[in-house]
Order: sequence, then C-alpha cells, then structure tokens
Amino acid sequence: MKRTTVCIVLAVAVLCQSARAQDRKTVDLFLGFSYNRIATSNDSGLGMVPLYGGDVALSYPFTRWITGVADFNIATTAGHVDSNIIGIRLDGTQKTYLFGPRVTPFRWRKLTPFGQALFGLAHAANGLYDTSSSQTSFAWQAGGGIDIRLNSIISIRAGEVDFLRTNFAEIKTGSQAQNGLRASTGIILHF
Repeated sequence: MKRTTVCIVLAVAVLCQSARAQDRKTVDLFLGFSYNRIATSNDSGLGMVPLYGGDVALSYPFTRWITGVADFNIATTAGHVDSNIIGIRLDGTQKTYLFGPRVTPFRWRKLTPFGQALFGLAHAANGLYDTSSSQTSFAWQAGGGIDIRLNSIISIRAGEVDFLRTNFAEIKTGSQAQNGLRASTGIILHF
C-alpha cells in the first residue's frame, strides 16, 4: 500500500513538472511593420489618411490564457497627402503608447491566434489633422492576429489587424473621433 502511494505521488510530481516546463513564461519582443488607415471625422471632411511605420511590443504571459502587452507604434505619411478639401495637404506623424491584455484561447501546433484590447495615448504631430500644433489624445485599440512559431527563439506574426480609435482636433472643429485600421506583420523574439 505504501509503495503504491509513493509511486502515485512521484508520478504526479513528474507529470506536473513536465507540464509546467511546457508552459514556461517568456518575455516576447515583437518588431514589425505597420500600415495605418485613418478615417477622419465627417465634420472636417479631410478624408482618409494612410500612414506607414513601425511597431514594437513587449509581452509577458501572466497565465496560459492572459498576456500583458505594451505596444508602441510610430507611423507617418508618405510625403504630403491630399485631403478631400481642395488646397489642404496633410503631412505628419502619429505615435501610440498602448497597454492592456491579450487573450490566447488556444494553441494549435505552431499556430497561436490571439485577441487583444489595448488602451493608452496617441500623439499627432502638427499638420496631420491640419493643425498648427501637436496634440495628444486618449486612444484604444482592439483586434487580433495569428503567430507562427518557428522554434524556441523566433516566431512570425503572420498578421495582426486592429481597430484604432483616437480623438484629435481636426482643422477648427474641435475634438473629433478618428476611426483607424492598423495592420501589422513582423517577427517575435522569445527571451
């Protein structure tokens, strides 16, 4: 009886240890390219603004399903962009500093789909919304993507698509809501 109990306890301990080893916690660093398409408000009539830039994100898994994310993005217009208003050309940079949870409902072989909701600040340089000064706004982003694990060190973010919401002043209409779409791709380094 004692021998059976000792064998069961040892077997459970070994199995728990190997299950724990499979879920090792790592800090992940995402480095990628992003394309942003910002839809300005209907009140200003500025139209759609395309932005191109880079995305850096740090993430740490708190549980098997929940990961904390810190996402930093900088994107700029590719030269002067003509707006829908004759004579107004938009030019500038937008930066976002977003933080929040990422949910990974399951992993399938080397594929890891995820969904996330991030909150923080966005900063727009003067000229992006036809203003004479830079401005800062509350921002939030929600969306998801899929990662492909190559090995224990590197993964590829096959794609990530997020809805981005900001509230910058446009021309002279005051604070307006801008709805944006951000698509990102890049590599993930696991530490």
